[in-house]
Parts: sequence; structure tokens; C-alpha cells
Amino acid sequence: MLQKNQISELNIIFLHNLQILLLTGSKKIAKVIFQKLLVNLLMEETMNIFKAAALGASLLLVTACSTMYGSDVNSETKASRDQIEELETKVGDRVFFELDSSSLNAEAQETLNKQVAFMGQNKELTFIIEGHCDERGTREYNIALGERRANSVKNYLRSMGVDTKKLTIISYGKEKPAVTGSNEWAWNQNRRAVTVAQ
Repeated sequence: MLQKNQISELNIIFLHNLQILLLTGSKKIAKVIFQKLLVNLLMEETMNIFKAAALGASLLLVTACSTMYGSDVNSETKASRDQIEELETKVGDRVFFELDSSSLNAEAQETLNKQVAFMGQNKELTFIIEGHCDERGTREYNIALGERRANSVKNYLRSMGVDTKKLTIISYGKEKPAVTGSNEWAWNQNRRAVTVAQ
């Protein structure tokens, strides 16, 4: 039988490993570590319901963040490096928008038509459509505008026959600029929707 201080030390080790695994995207292993941590916490005499609820809520929050920002931290992608490179360079992974607009111009539609063909050739993949804005405007306004831009792309792809179950949208607003700078050129590059293969 483990002593109370040994259990506490194990919990610290499990919690540290859990944080590393969640940050690197290893959700399956993190789930096992989390289960072991819960068993150890239940063994402690000082365990109470609030500790378990707080721990569970923090795990859900971190998991939700890793899902929401899947293109950055999710290592469970099915897309190969070659497929990602093809989408980014040959097909075109992004379309651009006018100021305060979510309308697709002819050039954007041409790029999206190429994406439709790419998606048809890579049926095993899913895609995240990221909506982005330039730095002007409030955070809240730009989150909403980024969502409208991502939805414009999703709706166009759907109208061209792409299964919407394969498409997820996310808005980053002005939080993830492609280019830094406070000038027309930078703003033009940041008003975009990016299709990311998963």
C-alpha cells in the first residue's frame, strides 16, 4: 500500500506528464494518464468532489483548446506532408477578401474550384477552414467577420458538392496575422480564409 506522500508525488508526476501530452497532441496517452491520476486522487483521504470537478474541467478546457486549434497542435492528422504541400502551393490554400467583406470574388472562386478537385482526389481527408481578419476593428467584430468568411468558403464548397461533414470552420479574427504590419499590403494578406488539410 502506498503512503499518502507517495501518492501525492505520483499525482504531481502524472499531472506534469498529462500537461506535456496534451500540449504535444497525444490525446490517447493523455487519457490513460488522466485515468491513473483520478484513481490516485480517489485513494487520497483528503480527496473531495471539488478537486475532481476542477481537474475534470481543466482537462476538458485543455482538450477543447487543442481541438479548436487543431491545425496547430493536433498530431493526429491524416494528411501527408506531400498532400499539405500540394494544397498550399499547387492548389492554393487561401482566398482573400475585401475590407469588411465575406464575399468571394472571381479569383477566390477559381481557387476554391481547385480545392474542390483536390478534395475529390483526397476523400480520406477532412479540412478546417480558418477565417482571418486584419488588425483593424474590435476583437469581437473580427471574430464574427472571420466566421462569416470561413462560412462563405464552406458554403461555396458545399454548393460545389463537397460533403460538409468533412469541413470544420474556425475564426481567429485578427489573432493570427499572416503578415505583421499596419499598411495596405499587410492588411490585404491578413483578410483571408485558409483551408487546412487534416
